[in-house]
Amino acid sequence: MTDNIFTGTMPALMTPCTAERKPDFDALVRKGRELIEAGMSAVVYCGSMGDWP
Repeated sequence: MTDNIFTGTMPALMTPCTAERKPDFDALVRKGRELIEAGMSAVVYCGSMGDWP
């Protein structure tokens, strides 16, 4: 098999939080779109970076 479904750059995103330490989902979506527009192949939303407050 020569096909590779994973190519390019796929950054894992940290979860942005509000001042109240709650997830800021709107900011997360904005950052994902910004990265896609900048040329990323995909973004990883459900990674585990240990970034939760």
